[in-house]
Amino acid sequence: MGPRQIRCDSCLIRPHNTHTGAAPYESLMVADVGDVSTNVLNLEANIGIIQKHVASIVNTGCKPLIVGGDHTITYPILKAIKVCSIILTCDCVEKILE
Repeated sequence: MGPRQIRCDSCLIRPHNTHTGAAPYESLMVADVGDVSTNVLNLEANIGIIQKHVASIVNTGCKPLIVGGDHTITYPILKAIKVCSIILTCDCVEKILE
């Protein structure tokens, strides 16, 4: 349901925001490159699958915008884009600070 709803809602984005003056389609090129096919029975394999998919996007010079998914997708995405700093979700911060 998540990816389908995100795609439905993204259709509501207008070319120009009358309140802010933003015109996202004039300054950005965004493409939906589809879902990543994963193996629901093998989490370890999924890490490699996701990393490879995101790396293939990054290697073209694009900056991926990943929307949706659970917390397990963060690690392979960060590995693929080779991010030096890590952004933690709120539920992770509490465990680290304990």
